[in-house]
Amino acid sequence: MISCDHGTIKVSGTAIELTADVITIQEALLRTLDNKTSDHRKLNERLIKNIIYSFTRSASEKGYRTTFTDGELRDLEETWKEVNE
Repeated sequence: MISCDHGTIKVSGTAIELTADVITIQEALLRTLDNKTSDHRKLNERLIKNIIYSFTRSASEKGYRTTFTDGELRDLEETWKEVNE
């Protein structure tokens, strides 16, 4: 579980549980974004790209490959469909 208390982040659980928490938080963020104007949409896209960039950069610095093969994309798409459809 991920929780935050006045800026202090507490993390507990397995990698799978924490991954589910992060995905849920990111999906909730997407649902709360206000896209009423093109300026709002541009700012929201920048926020989303910053989240993706920051995580990808940190993963790369730790030696993880952050690109996808065609096979990996197919597998990930299948998993996404199983969870979201």
